Amino acid sequence: MIKLVNFLHEKFPEIFNENEYETLLKEVEEEKQELSALTTERDLLLLPDTVGALLQNHAFMNKTNSQFYKDHPEYKDKKELVASVIESVEGQHPFEKYDKLMELALPEIKRRAKLTSSLNMTSVINEPDRDLSDTLNHGVL
Repeated sequence: MIKLVNFLHEKFPEIFNENEYETLLKEVEEEKQELSALTTERDLLLLPDTVGALLQNHAFMNKTNSQFYKDHPEYKDKKELVASVIESVEGQHPFEKYDKLMELALPEIKRRAKLTSSLNMTSVINEPDRDLSDTLNHGVL
């Protein structure tokens, strides 16, 4: 609004005398401050509802996770795998409720847990096989 007042004052100086121009600028600034105060007040009044909703959501997710691990104790040591699958399923079903996501994710959790259970994560091969003689045939495998 101040830019508009300044523009009008510059282009059409005959519309405003200096006193009117200064008064208008002060009024615009006061309205801007009042609007800012009202916006801040509104935002502050929304904080309790927002925080309450976040806490409620967190409590529900915590309860659902606890129930999941109680029902499926075999995945208690595979929390990263479970979280990864649930995030993936949530990406495919963004508007689904969390407890429903857990049900949808269970078959994939089982599949990945079975797949990773056969991996050896404790021993390391110190000298890997670097024999590439069968692949040196001009890129033909």
